[in-house]
Amino acid sequence: MYITNSTLEDLVYHQMLEHATAFKSWPALYGQDTRLICSIVMVERQQYNLPEILRALRRWGGSLIDLIDLIGDPIHKGEKWVGVRGWINTSRGFSRIKSETGRRAYMLQQPGLEFFSGQDLKEYPHSPGLSIKLTSLIIDTHRRQWEHIAGPLGVDILATLYNISDFINKQPHGNPQPGGSILSAVVDGEHIHPVCFGERVKLVYRSKRMDKFIGQIYGNTKKI
Repeated sequence: MYITNSTLEDLVYHQMLEHATAFKSWPALYGQDTRLICSIVMVERQQYNLPEILRALRRWGGSLIDLIDLIGDPIHKGEKWVGVRGWINTSRGFSRIKSETGRRAYMLQQPGLEFFSGQDLKEYPHSPGLSIKLTSLIIDTHRRQWEHIAGPLGVDILATLYNISDFINKQPHGNPQPGGSILSAVVDGEHIHPVCFGERVKLVYRSKRMDKFIGQIYGNTKKI
């Protein structure tokens, strides 16, 4: 299904809504905050898979993207996408996790709670559902490593660890600070000028649009 007359934000939420079951089940399995996992995926999807549309929205002041049937050329030279249709609907990178970070999270699973399998590790780059599962595992692993030293971690700190830590390069300490990649985002229809990954996730986490999405995946409101 393709969306026209829709903002970048609506487009990403539509893609995420197709995986509502994964968003409900995997964070719950790991005892993590569903809203946080949804917010991380939302920010990653904008950041990695839709950069050209984001730049276009900036040029046009956040206007509509009625270009899906108008643009047929490849977005990036050397990419596999054949045009906007294939580009925006790809599953690869739905949750863009470095393979080494995923492998280490897999190895650090709690004994007796090995929910993520070796086969999952092979298949997650091409499976949105499995990438959501691995996101939940990574957040669970960071929380277990840091909270016994730093205490309860905020949304921005967990998102930062997810973005920049591979479990080796950032050792737990008592004063973690938000950070990560500095890029733009669209939150509640507003273009947000470049801020760090942790701050972007916090803005999405607190947004009205995320309120609506959480209601949608739990069946409290109608679909987009």
